[in-house]
Amino acid sequence: MTQTSAVPNPSGTILLADDSPLDRHLLVRLLERWGYTVLAVNDGAAVLAAVAQGRPDLVLLDICMPDMDGYETCARLKAEPGCADIPVIFISAASAVEDRVKAFASGGVDYIAKPIKSEEVQARIATHLTLQALRRDLEERVRERTAELEAANRRLSAEVAERRQAEVALQERNALIHYLVDANIIGVMFWGRDNHVIDANTAFLELFGLRREDVLAGEVSWERLVAPECHETTRRARAAMAAGQAILPYEKTCLRVDGTRFPVLVGSARLDGEVERGVSFVLDLTETKRMEQELRESSQRLRELAAHWGEAVEEERKRIARELHDEQGSLLTALKMDVSLLRRDLGEVSPDIGRRLETIQKLLDDTVGVMRQVASQLRPAMLNLGIVPALEWLTDDFRQRTGIVCTFGASGEESLDDGRATALFRIVQESLTNVMRHAGASAVTVRFHLGDQQVELSIADDGKGFDPSLVRPNSFGLVGMGERLEALGGTLRIHSVPGRGTTLYITIPREDVAP
Repeated sequence: MTQTSAVPNPSGTILLADDSPLDRHLLVRLLERWGYTVLAVNDGAAVLAAVAQGRPDLVLLDICMPDMDGYETCARLKAEPGCADIPVIFISAASAVEDRVKAFASGGVDYIAKPIKSEEVQARIATHLTLQALRRDLEERVRERTAELEAANRRLSAEVAERRQAEVALQERNALIHYLVDANIIGVMFWGRDNHVIDANTAFLELFGLRREDVLAGEVSWERLVAPECHETTRRARAAMAAGQAILPYEKTCLRVDGTRFPVLVGSARLDGEVERGVSFVLDLTETKRMEQELRESSQRLRELAAHWGEAVEEERKRIARELHDEQGSLLTALKMDVSLLRRDLGEVSPDIGRRLETIQKLLDDTVGVMRQVASQLRPAMLNLGIVPALEWLTDDFRQRTGIVCTFGASGEESLDDGRATALFRIVQESLTNVMRHAGASAVTVRFHLGDQQVELSIADDGKGFDPSLVRPNSFGLVGMGERLEALGGTLRIHSVPGRGTTLYITIPREDVAP
């Protein structure tokens, strides 16, 4: 039988679901450039509605979407009559193993991590459309062959002729199945007694650097291809399968023939009716792990940069506040004294000059007040006395300025380094500003506890509250708090219910935590 190419000419209808207009526009342009017909929607409900109107050849599905995420959308799509065999490829910025496992468990056939690579997307789509076409072709061929066999059974009474026809059909089906397996980008391996590899597709052989003749000769053991530290995990998985338990795909480290180690995702299952034979699917995670490491290193660099930037800003604020208080304050004080002397000396001589000097003195008093307020906002002098006095001053100032009842309580030791004290002060300051602007609250409670290992802070109001899941990405107040805490290894947890107020729970370690 002549084999055709594994990648067909671009054709077919692709249903794309992504709530990001930019990502959706980019993918639509790529898919249409490759020759596909594209239906683009922005949520899971629209996916189900589009499938009800017309069945697509393939679905590209984002995970994080409003109302119904990609996992639920995929599961509901697979439950629709006639839709179970539509291939679903997940495209998401989430690249954790749990996300991939959940995607496959919900019915997905593949997973592409953002940011996407156009060549990868094109190859994977073409591969799965090929698999879909081959499967449909196989089903059609099976139906045709079954019809032929039924006609032959009616015509022929000889058992030998019937068996010959069945054997021919079986051979053709096996050939198509082998072609289907070898066309896959995932390594497929059949194992038997004593964990020996009895057959494998080309992708598996190339991944491990094996020769097919060695596999067919029974010289390759699955345990030989697994790193020693993963042998026990492999044995437990095999025992669980022998007991009839389902095994979800899991990660392990494998060895190539040349001894190099590489990470893989393995999914295994027993063959029907078999106890000691089964099949495993192996996906190379080398590139995924490399990208994850680069992402972790990039995140760490960003955190360090944010911390450095925050320290620089606070130092500059401290310097400006000091100059305003020491230098400008001294000059204004001296100027006030001179004006006061002039008013005393000249006020009796010329009442008009006395009135002007009185006006100047009032202007100077107002200027001193504004300068002190600016200096206090830049760097409250109370911070030099410690975080607890600074927070007491801040809550008291908030109560006087807004008329909102603001209660403060503190416990534990009172010593905290300046960096952490300043960060916590700014977080409370930003939180109280948000309460004043958005919460519509009548009372706020700030609680501070300085323990041996970590600092705990809570800010609770009785305002109108909100749904934390609907917070916009450009909510810079919360983003700024998160960045300050992340730079210090801290955490921010929000509890809020519409109509029932909001509470922020904040923790940071007492000492620097290594990344």
